[in-house]
Amino acid sequence: MNEHFKLMVLLWVILIMSHVCFLLGGWLVWYPVGCTVIAVCQHYLWLSSFFAMSAISYKLFKTFDSISTHNDSHGNLKCYTYILGSPAVIVASCVAMHLTGFFQYGSPSFCWITGSLNIGVSFALPVAVLLLINIVFFGMIVKSLGQSMDTAASATSRYNLKQRLILHVKLSSVMGFTWLSGLLANIPHLTFFRYIFLFLASSNGFFVAFAFSVNRRILGLLRDSIRSRNTGKSAQQKQLAEASSTVKIKGRKSDEKNV
Repeated sequence: MNEHFKLMVLLWVILIMSHVCFLLGGWLVWYPVGCTVIAVCQHYLWLSSFFAMSAISYKLFKTFDSISTHNDSHGNLKCYTYILGSPAVIVASCVAMHLTGFFQYGSPSFCWITGSLNIGVSFALPVAVLLLINIVFFGMIVKSLGQSMDTAASATSRYNLKQRLILHVKLSSVMGFTWLSGLLANIPHLTFFRYIFLFLASSNGFFVAFAFSVNRRILGLLRDSIRSRNTGKSAQQKQLAEASSTVKIKGRKSDEKNV
């Protein structure tokens, strides 16, 4: 299992746990302690997902960078520390302020951070910085990828354009660009972005899994598996039909002998 796939799996796990905590928050809103715990978990998991996307963006940039080193075990350890440790520092600071009364997790309405200023400083600001970093990495990757494709003249220009578009969509799905609609939704007269954000944010894990797991090879394997199962079932039914006909013939012969 390569390093990129490990990071993808980690991102999927974090996103699944984030959505589970979000659903639990709707049930625990009437229990202050449970609501506070879920709010802390959501804060940590959502931040971790963005740090994971940032780490994946960096790894992808290093992959397309011809002068980079790809086998760096110490760098991989730092990458996991960055994903899991950085949000822990932010959340731990917020929990300390929550215990002293300068910060608030949970409310009678929702299990999340309370207060616009608290949300802006502890969540929106780190997310905006990480998205900005991802945009920079995305631009560098697109530039490197374009240069690599320009040098490889093995396909037509139309095919190259299609391939670039597919790769760009795949890369953008793992860099958290869907959350830009959430930032736009806070601007007056742009509240319709909330519906777009809810759909994209709730389906982020699906888009990432579909973009990086579904390809021609996987579809071919699924098609071959379905065909083999259908062939096996038809062969089995044919054998059963032949066996039943053989039994009937033997039964008729035995009846004729008895007569």
